[in-house]
Amino acid sequence: MATLVKTGSVSSNQVEKIEGFLKTDISPELREVLSTLIACIKAGTDLVEVGPSTELTPSQAAKVLNMSRTYLYRLMDRGDIQFHRVGRDRRLTGADIATYIGVNDAGNRELAERFAKQDQADKAAVIELAELM
Repeated sequence: MATLVKTGSVSSNQVEKIEGFLKTDISPELREVLSTLIACIKAGTDLVEVGPSTELTPSQAAKVLNMSRTYLYRLMDRGDIQFHRVGRDRRLTGADIATYIGVNDAGNRELAERFAKQDQADKAAVIELAELM
């Protein structure tokens, strides 16, 4: 994994410029990437490149996914995230991680939409009850 951005080398002036750019009319995807970049810089976390064929140990992958290694092993055992074996050790590729993130994000979006629809239905029911009284 190659380090893309060493956060110690980014000045506060540069962070302010990025934050100013976030206030302009940009795509949600770019806004999310830049917001993540700013959060990493403020937390002092270096950004690293993980290409599709980059192989990671479970410890490295857990760090990329921001979860415990134990939880990652549970996901691998359940088949929620793909991996391959090198001898008796497990390895994950950048593509495996990207696939998991995509599926997980889609599930989160679907759940959020269901909650939003339920909230709208609840509000409509309250209005209907209020009108009947």
